[in-house]
Amino acid sequence: MSGTMSDTAHLLRDVAERLFAEGCTARIRVQAETGEWPAALWHRIEEAQLAMLAVPEALGGAGLSLAEAMVLAHAVGRHAAPVPLIETVLGHWLFALTGQRPVAGPVSVTSQAQTPLHLTRSASNRWCLSGVARCVPWGGQVAHVVVVAESEEAGDVVLAIESGALAVQPGRSVAFEPRATLRFEDVAIADDAVQAGRKSSAGSALLLAGGLARSHQMVGAMDWTLEQTLVHARERSQFGKPIAGFQSVQHMLAIMAGQVCAATASADAALAAVDTDDFEDAVAIAKARVGEAAAEVAAIAHQVHGAMGYCQEFALHYRTKRLWSWRDEFGTERDWQIRLGQHVAARGADAFWQRLAEMN
Repeated sequence: MSGTMSDTAHLLRDVAERLFAEGCTARIRVQAETGEWPAALWHRIEEAQLAMLAVPEALGGAGLSLAEAMVLAHAVGRHAAPVPLIETVLGHWLFALTGQRPVAGPVSVTSQAQTPLHLTRSASNRWCLSGVARCVPWGGQVAHVVVVAESEEAGDVVLAIESGALAVQPGRSVAFEPRATLRFEDVAIADDAVQAGRKSSAGSALLLAGGLARSHQMVGAMDWTLEQTLVHARERSQFGKPIAGFQSVQHMLAIMAGQVCAATASADAALAAVDTDDFEDAVAIAKARVGEAAAEVAAIAHQVHGAMGYCQEFALHYRTKRLWSWRDEFGTERDWQIRLGQHVAARGADAFWQRLAEMN
């Protein structure tokens, strides 16, 4: 992340780096890929009170901004931490936007453009929540899922639903992280929960925050991948000299470094645009550009590492698999490119160059 972080964000970054460096071990990553909940690592997170950082103090949180909390996303990506910390931060933040105190413990959120969840009145005039949410991170392992339900009568409504009330179909991402399909089959919702959870444009807010978070997670993973690849290129020798001395390898490393720099710049620009009119466009640019860089960086890293990079015992795959997975979550590159194009077209040709100059 850029050097424009606040003192609080710098301190938070140091805390997160130290926590994951000590607590996110290779053994925990291996166990997590088999479906075991990383209880020891989550206990460290709760002790450090990281999950409630973006919740106002009046609601039991630390009162940090969403932008400041994004340093956690970078740390999670850098260390390939197999915990739903970012999902919990987003879920608590979204729930707190309604003025309610978030539920305790780890939570997940219904990410990206899934089948919408609908809130309707039953024949007995009770609220019922129905629909299907796919690819929900840790959806079968957390106690609550924070969702945004659509209702013609109530608009967007933010709700915390107990996982026990749902039909859960377990699944895995390409990174072997839990991604469940959750079926909401006429889940009864209390009137006071609907009234308290009303929040206009909550679905859009979650998508933007999620896109920002995944962008910074990918940048964190790419930072580690670039550093590790440079070390490997200097230490690995062929024909009597380090492979970093070969022009073809130097060319690949230069491309890789350029991609990481471009991704970092776009993610930082989105971070700087939080709470401004440019936020949506900045997130669209960041998520699309970071996703493009992620594909290139992962490919080059494995080319430089050769067969070693594909070994289960080597740490590279924990980052590259997450890059492949995260680039499709909270909107794919194509989704965000279309969204950005629609915004540009809606403003008209006369506004295009002026807008481009302002963003530069």
